[in-house]
Amino acid sequence: MVGAPVVFTVQQLVSTTLVAGQPPAHSDWLNGAFQNVSRNQDFYVQLGNSSTSSYTSSNEQTSSTNYGVSASAQTTETVTEGIPDIDGGSESVGVKASLGFKWGSSSDSTASSTSTQTTSVTQATQDDDIVNGQIQNLSVYRYPVLSRAGYHTTSSASCAAGCYGYWDVVIPGSIDPVSGSGKSFDWYQPEWQNGNALSYPQISATGGPVPTPDLGTYQPLDAGGNPLGPPVTSPLANQLIDIGGTTYAQSIGLTNGTSSSDAESTNLAWNASLQVTAGIKAAVGIPGEAVGQSDTTLSAGFNTDSSFTGTTTSSNTSSHTSSFKVNVPEVDANKGYQFGLAYYYSQSGTPEVGYAVNLDNGADGSEWWLQNYGQQSDPALNLAYSTVLTYDDNLPNYLGQTMWNGLSDRQQIRGFSARHPLDPSSPVTSGAIYAGAPQVGDPVVFDVDVHNDSLISTPSPVTVDFYAVPVDALGLNVTGAPVPIGQSTVGTLGPQSVATVSSPQWTAAGTAAGGSQNWRVFVVLDKNNSIPEVHEWAGNGSDTCPASSIDSASSANGLLTDPMTGQTETLACGQNNQGYATINVQAAPPATTDAASSTAGAATAQTAATASVRSTAVAGVHLTGAGAVTSSPEDLVLDENSAVPTLTQNQRSTLLVRAGSDTDSADYQHVLVYDGSPQEGKLIASTTMQGVRADGQSTASFAYTPTTTGVHELHEVILGTDTAGGNDEQIVRVNVVAGGGGSGAGSGSAGGGASAGDTSTGAAHPASSAHALAATGDQSALWFLVAGVTLVLGGVLLRVVRRRRRAS
Repeated sequence: MVGAPVVFTVQQLVSTTLVAGQPPAHSDWLNGAFQNVSRNQDFYVQLGNSSTSSYTSSNEQTSSTNYGVSASAQTTETVTEGIPDIDGGSESVGVKASLGFKWGSSSDSTASSTSTQTTSVTQATQDDDIVNGQIQNLSVYRYPVLSRAGYHTTSSASCAAGCYGYWDVVIPGSIDPVSGSGKSFDWYQPEWQNGNALSYPQISATGGPVPTPDLGTYQPLDAGGNPLGPPVTSPLANQLIDIGGTTYAQSIGLTNGTSSSDAESTNLAWNASLQVTAGIKAAVGIPGEAVGQSDTTLSAGFNTDSSFTGTTTSSNTSSHTSSFKVNVPEVDANKGYQFGLAYYYSQSGTPEVGYAVNLDNGADGSEWWLQNYGQQSDPALNLAYSTVLTYDDNLPNYLGQTMWNGLSDRQQIRGFSARHPLDPSSPVTSGAIYAGAPQVGDPVVFDVDVHNDSLISTPSPVTVDFYAVPVDALGLNVTGAPVPIGQSTVGTLGPQSVATVSSPQWTAAGTAAGGSQNWRVFVVLDKNNSIPEVHEWAGNGSDTCPASSIDSASSANGLLTDPMTGQTETLACGQNNQGYATINVQAAPPATTDAASSTAGAATAQTAATASVRSTAVAGVHLTGAGAVTSSPEDLVLDENSAVPTLTQNQRSTLLVRAGSDTDSADYQHVLVYDGSPQEGKLIASTTMQGVRADGQSTASFAYTPTTTGVHELHEVILGTDTAGGNDEQIVRVNVVAGGGGSGAGSGSAGGGASAGDTSTGAAHPASSAHALAATGDQSALWFLVAGVTLVLGGVLLRVVRRRRRAS
């Protein structure tokens, strides 16, 4: 017998369904110039053994059940205490039964939803990773087991023998599938850095060339999709490859433990994707109770590691050919090296292609690698956007020249998160990544990955300094001096290793008047230059980057601006010690009695849910316009009356999404950007709106590299939440002109069965007679069929209509 449930509504849970990394190419700034060893368009992995044989990933949503134990018989106490896990330290006794139904037939409320998402991948990695994923809403019903015969558990440190059991039943909700290149998604945070072979782990001496510490289990399937043999826990491929003086195509044979199957299935685990850095938010309540009496909104993020251990969100089936293809380019034999490639299923259930390298053991290339990376260590941050791959000056149609990115995001860090401090007395938020903007006065700890991009260990511990730098509402311009947060230290780092370092606790700060503020949180490694490095941080004023090394598309004056000071950069060219991530701090609301503290019997609520409880009112977030960072200041704010901004083909630009709200909203909301309509276009970015202020000045940014000329219509969709409001969409026009080379597309995007995007042309919509903000529409229907939208060819402006749909 079970009692009345507590319901957790989880929104915008991000997970990966495929990660296919780019092979470990390499280019670097050495001895006053870029040395390009292997970073070019000829070095890639192709999922499929030809350009037409595809890799298919099918994701089916199913309900899930999980059994746990608690010292309490009443799940209602989880609400009054503000804690979404009944007993954070208790051990699961396993799932005792399964409902076994599919999403599409579970109940009337979900029967109309599509239960399967299928993605077909034919593209190859080219200077980026292929990433498939999904952004998903779920409901979790937690029932107390009142009759516990047969469900007894042994005692543990936190729960004596005879604890009460509970059932978790997970019901999938709406899904937004995403497929594209890794650098397009701000939540995708792999440990490796594209184009830097030293950021990959060293080849293992045992168990296959590529270490797979997150190796998971999969089930081979026969032609009919039925289980074939027992589950398997081993890579399907893990082999060594040489790169040197010849060009060749290497076939990667796959075996899943059978000779008659090229398909596998796995369960996608909750919040287990190592490459995903995204907080999780939820609302907790009791069905039938009045709102405000038992509902608690945990929009600042909560800790799911103990709450829902063992919970799965869907099943994933992958079908492929019996082999993959890796195209290996010719490189200078004196710079050759070995790399390993592994195809396996991770513990999150994600099929992954990963790598490791052997840089100092090759017969021909060892001397060059040891000479450049074996004399000094190199504490480094993962600055994945520091360089761009451009078309070679001597070979206009060949993507193979490295240049410095002139935009400020060249110092943006991969492997960075803002979280709640560890606090055993507050398990709801202890260590949880923020999933909503912190408010003035909230405690924040920053975690950053520190690498050693060299072949020898650091000779001593490395200092890690943190600073908060205020920037304007657009998130573009520095408005004040760096504010020190404090210093941490990381111990000795081994060759090609990485360690996560936490900052001292920071009290979230707003403006002098207590208002909202955007910050760049900077990290500086070894600021006193106490360790000799391959790439030092401080320059001497004469070793800054020459104009000839900077991408002219992103720096018209041939100079780099320091994102930390807003002044012309004086740091050593090639430095990898300074980087930042952004955070928005919102003004604290007027003091009120929140829902959790007003609940009867909630004596511990304020202690347990401090800094996590947010208002349950709907804020009414909506898109209000756009912006583009160009040579024209007028392009920073684009609306229905603005001229269409001009971008250059094959050159990387920064675009802005602007949003407003009826009242301040702390929710982090994902914004998906398509080149063309969401139904037929190409997904080019997934960025995050880090809270929205009522003054309409909130922005999110993304990078865009158009590959065809003409007018492109970018559809920008902000995903709604229960407390922020429904989904909203706007269409932004940009005019792309030919530019004679420039930055490469950096593609690695995966097709999703739709058109390849780039659907608009200058002939259809001349920029001279159109405006930048074209129209808005309901994402649930084709945008040009929404009632009230008039589409007239020849450049007449689309009549502006706004239609919203509630998040399901």
